Amino acid sequence: MMDFILAIIPLEWLAGLAALIGTLAAVWFSGKRSGTDKAKQAAEKRNIKTREAMDNVENGNDPDAARRWLRERGE
Repeated sequence: MMDFILAIIPLEWLAGLAALIGTLAAVWFSGKRSGTDKAKQAAEKRNIKTREAMDNVENGNDPDAARRWLRERGE
């Protein structure tokens, strides 16, 4: 079977085809990793913004006001 393939397609072409497929696979995996890294960075930025917003909220020292706010929020 291999002799038949080599009779039709030269060995150099097969080597070139294998190199091309390997290169395309490497580029694809690299792009996939890059996309994952970008998604992680975007999630980290959102988490930082959320945390800053939580830290900047004035909670006050009045427990009755806090209960009232929670009650109103739950409605």
